[in-house]
Amino acid sequence: MDERGPIMKLIKTALLLSAFSMASYASELDPTPARPNSVVVREDAQGNREVFKADLTDAVTTDAQAAAALQVLTDANKVTVLPGSELDQGSSQEAWYYWNYGYGYGYNGYSSYYGYSYRGYSYYYYPTYSYCYGSYRYWYYRY
Repeated sequence: MDERGPIMKLIKTALLLSAFSMASYASELDPTPARPNSVVVREDAQGNREVFKADLTDAVTTDAQAAAALQVLTDANKVTVLPGSELDQGSSQEAWYYWNYGYGYGYNGYSSYYGYSYRGYSYYYYPTYSYCYGSYRYWYYRY
């Protein structure tokens, strides 16, 4: 009986370490990245667009909310987008992309949609509000 005591402790320790390592392994492979819930797009008079990550607590539905949300327009939040056809959606790297649909809701008659991909999972952002201020037009997208 004395021999089973240390062996049981060893087995319990091994099981505990195994459970701990599986928990950390699962979190490392979690396919749900910390992605922003919205995107702000700034467009100048020539049609040049810049895209910024945003985590807006509420959907933008008024001009006052749209003006307040412009605080996300920083270099740290700026992302580079590529046409959707060029995206490697199986990559583990963060990637941003866009695609255009025919005439409808949107500036210049085109609807633009933005997407975010990470570790093979894609999330699509849809236009929810537009706002004009100065010589810029701002688009707010949510998923």
